[in-house]
Amino acid sequence: MTFTQQDFENVLRSMGDITPGMSPPFPWPTIPCPDEVLSFGSLEVQDWSSAQRRTSQRAVIVVIESPHEKEFTFSTDNDWQANGPLQRRTSFLNHFKARVGNASGVSPDGFVFLINAVRFQCSLGKAMQGKEKVHRQNSKDRDARFRQCWENGADQDFIERITDIYRDDDVIVNACTGTQFGVRRRNGGPPDDLKWMVENAIMTALPNHRPPVAYRRGKKERLLVSDIGTYHPCKWLGNDREAIWPRSS
Repeated sequence: MTFTQQDFENVLRSMGDITPGMSPPFPWPTIPCPDEVLSFGSLEVQDWSSAQRRTSQRAVIVVIESPHEKEFTFSTDNDWQANGPLQRRTSFLNHFKARVGNASGVSPDGFVFLINAVRFQCSLGKAMQGKEKVHRQNSKDRDARFRQCWENGADQDFIERITDIYRDDDVIVNACTGTQFGVRRRNGGPPDDLKWMVENAIMTALPNHRPPVAYRRGKKERLLVSDIGTYHPCKWLGNDREAIWPRSS
């Protein structure tokens, strides 16, 4: 693991979330959430390790930004326990096939890999959804922690994991939180929207996964390599909005 629990805790210290005098267990988990693999036909969780990775069936790799609150529980041993990405919401199970699966061309005996770009809970368990000022602030704070993790090794950790999972002709779905074009910029640099930070890392990790395609909307244009860009699974329930981009070539 390139980006460790200690690295994450150091990020939290640098941002003032962990203050002097605080000691584990912290009010939120600082352990990593494991990646998960599901059988496409039943969407049942399967045991998996890189050594057991299938070599023939086409798979869908769904990338989300970082674990949400339901991916961890506080155990009776007075410590945090990781449940895995599938615990986030039943909306993933209810809407995956309709939104992604049927259009992916993956056979019924294929696989779905559900992975977090950053394996640690950047939200610190705080609510993101809602129209109140506190929800917007929580979202900004989550994004800031994500960027700090990304700039301190989490990007390389993600690149190593997706490189290990990916096989030729897999379908990649970028379902990270973010906007269509990542309009926020810092110091004139590239877009720092979470979705586009991850998209750029996918391009770096998988240079042979189809050449990047220029996706244009109005006067704006971005290069992308993933096959489908969609909203975060937490927004799938009762939401019929189209994908942000469906890659056609």
